[in-house]
Amino acid sequence: MDLGANVGYTAAHFAHLFPAAQVYAVEMDAGNLRIAADSTAPWKDRCHLTQAAVWDSEGVITYGGNVGCGLRVNDLDAGAAPAPLQAPARTIAALFDGWGVSQVDYLKMDIEGAEQRVFDADLSWLARVNAIKIEIHPPAEMQTIRERLAAAGFDCTDDTSRSACLIAMRRTQ
Repeated sequence: MDLGANVGYTAAHFAHLFPAAQVYAVEMDAGNLRIAADSTAPWKDRCHLTQAAVWDSEGVITYGGNVGCGLRVNDLDAGAAPAPLQAPARTIAALFDGWGVSQVDYLKMDIEGAEQRVFDADLSWLARVNAIKIEIHPPAEMQTIRERLAAAGFDCTDDTSRSACLIAMRRTQ
């Protein structure tokens, strides 16, 4: 699962490394998603791409920003001018349900600041996830995300190669 797929490099990497895996990728920006489709074309039978902003509720969001430095939902940038760009907003549970996914081996999340909104909402989707890596952006806070994951049954460690990343593995019984 690749939430915040950008141009599809991680999804393509997953598909290459795990030839039996179904790979699901979500990207908010339609232009990036078109590039992701090209990036994952050799595995198009196993790479499922969806245009959406991973969010705390269903609907439509507006977004903008610098394509090279990260597009963000406007609600996350105080004082941001309204952007003409829109995308569907989807919860993680709704994405899982729409794909018919009951279990996720590994979920990568890089959603440019929406992490706090997602982790302040219903977290029942975490019961379907075995391992997760999250790149945390302001206004999200590492400690808050760590606490929510721990409460959901995960052991968390810092990613020593990336200071803003958290790795969480489901505790074994």
